[in-house]
Amino acid sequence: MTDFASRAGSVCRSSAPRASSSSVCAAAFGSSTVFRKLFSRVGVGTFASALDQNRPNPYSGTTRIGFDLDKAAQVTLRVFDATGRLVATVADGPYAAGPHSVEFSAAGLAAGVYVYTLDVEGEVSTRRMMVVR
Repeated sequence: MTDFASRAGSVCRSSAPRASSSSVCAAAFGSSTVFRKLFSRVGVGTFASALDQNRPNPYSGTTRIGFDLDKAAQVTLRVFDATGRLVATVADGPYAAGPHSVEFSAAGLAAGVYVYTLDVEGEVSTRRMMVVR
């Protein structure tokens, strides 16, 4: 286990200049609680949050966006269009530790790719979703 942790830690640290170590490690090793706790112990990122891919994706009506918090925190979940314009703030406020899911409606949105970001006390995670008509 120590060997795995040191290899995973070095991969995450070497990727840090391009992206946050949390997002790189989550992408490479998954966002399970076991991995987040392991990396926290070896000093790689905080893993204060994990942003899930929206489901269903692509979608035309509504979709659910899930995220998981290791501790209670101030959360902002925003959706942007392809030009970077803010189209919706889905969640903004304090959330307790644990898994959460919010519903987002495509009503009024054109078909296309959108980006959603989860900001948890300065740690930002980003994913893409597609609206179809």
